[in-house]
Amino acid sequence: MSSADIEAALGHRFADPALLETALTHPAWAFEHPGAESNQRLEFLGDAVVGLLLARALYARFPKADEGALTRLRASLASGEALARKAASLGLGAALRLNRGQTLEHGERNAHNLADAMEAVLGAVLLDGGFPAAEAVFERLFAADVAALSEVPAGGESPKSALQVLAARAFREQPAYRILSQDGPPDAPSFVAEASVAGRAATGAGRTKQAAQTAAAAALLALLRAP
Repeated sequence: MSSADIEAALGHRFADPALLETALTHPAWAFEHPGAESNQRLEFLGDAVVGLLLARALYARFPKADEGALTRLRASLASGEALARKAASLGLGAALRLNRGQTLEHGERNAHNLADAMEAVLGAVLLDGGFPAAEAVFERLFAADVAALSEVPAGGESPKSALQVLAARAFREQPAYRILSQDGPPDAPSFVAEASVAGRAATGAGRTKQAAQTAAAAALLALLRAP
């Protein structure tokens, strides 16, 4: 995946290509190359960008939702698993600068690495093009996810519980879950799960099997609730 491919996927051409390079630099790679900067500072900045723009989008999308509901919705869309899926869809994994250890452990597929890179890239866009550029990229990447949320989940209701209720009501079935893959080292695994009901399916990633199933349930809920 080239820088040009990533820029095309983001819809943003970097005036300073070094910012994108830094956003894709894993801390382990930077540690082995004195003078290089890792993506950690950009990740910090990008986390704030995602949080603010999601908060604004959800505030407009659900004018009657209370603070708790909006917070839960923002957390689901900005979770590590959700950001990792977004990064993978953009091809960021293949462009990450990883050291030998990370490469041998398939660090390009590690959900933590991908989520960090996604936030760092958004931070890089903000520095490169200002807030309007960050807004444009956010709209390109997240608008459909926000629009797919057709209702605010009840307080404290988990995606798996909500999916179970919807499946029973609409299809008289129970959702089925299965683990599709497991990657990463034993001390930091990453799982991909599938949730399915009535012939529809969606996947999600997480650092535990339960987290992956929850992410898959949330993705399937969004799919089933889409207009």
